Amino acid sequence: MKIVMIVAPEQYRDEELIGTKEELSLESIGVDIASKIKGEIVGVKGGRAQANITVEEIDAKTYDGVVLIGGSGALVYRNDDLVREKVESFWNDGKVVAAICIAPTILSAMGIFGGKKMTVHKSGREDLEYDGVVYVDEDVVVDGKLVTANGPASAKGFGKKVAEVLKNN
Repeated sequence: MKIVMIVAPEQYRDEELIGTKEELSLESIGVDIASKIKGEIVGVKGGRAQANITVEEIDAKTYDGVVLIGGSGALVYRNDDLVREKVESFWNDGKVVAAICIAPTILSAMGIFGGKKMTVHKSGREDLEYDGVVYVDEDVVVDGKLVTANGPASAKGFGKKVAEVLKNN
């Protein structure tokens, strides 16, 4: 099994990337990191990671799911047509779609998750509700193959839940 993480080139939440990736790795789920750029990306706390592909290079047929990592930098993807196209291809193929922190607002803005249950960082609650999503005040929320989490403290639980949903579908 393999997933792709969409991560901002800068100002992503380090602990969300690291914690989620660690939990997926413990379950033997491979991870590729995609960003607007290929190469080094920098987190809000100064952590550095390598994006081995660009968002443009993502092919949903090669992965079992997609995970959007949060942090203030993630908002660069909020109305990004390419990210929307990629996420929709995963969703339409019946694959796992997941987002943490502020990243669920990227999903809600797409308009294809109306009526679905999601959680989000407290700063994004109004966006979810405006976009027709059912906000649930929990750390991690699963609605079918949609997995969301509310922030850095939930990263490990989020990673475990994404792995569980991947393995059960």
